[in-house]
Amino acid sequence: MMTFLLCDSLLLSHLHVCTPAHPYRWRTAPLRMDTDSEWSASDEASLRNAIERATTPRVGSPQSVLQGLDSAYVLIFNAGQQDESVHTELPKYVPFNTVQANSFVLAFELNDDAGRFALQLQAEGFDLATPLKWEVDTLIKFCLVGSFDVGLRAAAKH
Repeated sequence: MMTFLLCDSLLLSHLHVCTPAHPYRWRTAPLRMDTDSEWSASDEASLRNAIERATTPRVGSPQSVLQGLDSAYVLIFNAGQQDESVHTELPKYVPFNTVQANSFVLAFELNDDAGRFALQLQAEGFDLATPLKWEVDTLIKFCLVGSFDVGLRAAAKH
């Protein structure tokens, strides 16, 4: 785990960069198969795409990713302590010729989603993180000072 010190009039934090496995959101849907049909390659591709969309955050510049939101939830380790830190991740896929890939602050639209992810991180050996609601302006300033992108886990659409 790498630790960075970021000092700004807005925040003083140690940023822990980690790359945990991503949780899967379980959703149900009515079966469309009947006794005469079989699972096709197209069905398999559709399922794979749906899982990828549901588990991969939209990553980019804070201004573009957070557009239209008033706030988002971030995960804070040791909330309120001197060694408070924000959960960040490295991109899952980095093109071969990329010199430096920006880490991103993982943000969530819903507190419940952030809480579930914090529990998964804890199950993987991390301390329990606290979901904290940040106004978009605060999150953008934090990311700009630390040269972070934002990864947004949007609320599941049922």
